[in-house]
This record gives sequence, structure tokens and C-alpha cells, in this order.
Amino acid sequence: SYEFILSGDYKTAETGFREYIDRFPNDPMAADAQFWLGEAVLSQQNYAGAAEIFLDGSKTYPDSKKAPDMLLKLGVSLVGLKQREVACATFAEEIVVFAIKGSTLIELANCRHTFLHSLAAFEN
Repeated sequence: SYEFILSGDYKTAETGFREYIDRFPNDPMAADAQFWLGEAVLSQQNYAGAAEIFLDGSKTYPDSKKAPDMLLKLGVSLVGLKQREVACATFAEEIVVFAIKGSTLIELANCRHTFLHSLAAFEN
């Protein structure tokens, strides 16, 4: 399904990731599949659907390496829904998660850049 993300066929990617998660919810790669499912839905500008997927993923797989990324994308989805204050609170929570997981300053800076870029994109 990841290949479909790369080719821009987000609907097919969405279907594939949903099927994978349904069949293998406890697989070590399920958190990655959840993240990419959210990306596929977000790429279709379904902000509410993406927010739900990223929130569910961050709760279901809180210890995965994708957990901070899911919080970031949750914030991006909330910006798309014009929920800026909630998005900013999510971003603040993500910084804590990144710090707890021992992320580097570069990773934190990239996270901040991505979030601020998404805010700017939706304000224009």
C-alpha cells in the first residue's frame, strides 16, 4: 500500500492500509500502517477522518516510533478543520512526547517547522 502513497493513489492506499490493520492489529507494523492510513486520508483532504485515525493511532500505539508523528499529523488535521487552538495544544503535547522519547533538537525543530508550515498554508 505504501507504493500507492508514493504514486498518489491515496484511495487505493487507504483501502490497503485499512485491510492490513483489520487483519493484523497486533502486528509490529500495525502502527506504521495506521500512520500511513492517516496520511492517505489526509492527502484526500478528509481532515476529520484523518484526525480520527491519527488520534486513534496515538492512543492504540502510544509506544510506537510513529506515535509522535501521529500527534503531529493530528495537529495538521485539526488545522485543516480550522481548530487552531486545539491543534496548538496537540503540538505542545507532541513536544513532550518527542522529549520523553529522547528525540534530538533537529527532530523537534523539524516537527515545529512542519506544524508552523501547515498553519501558514491554511491561513492563506
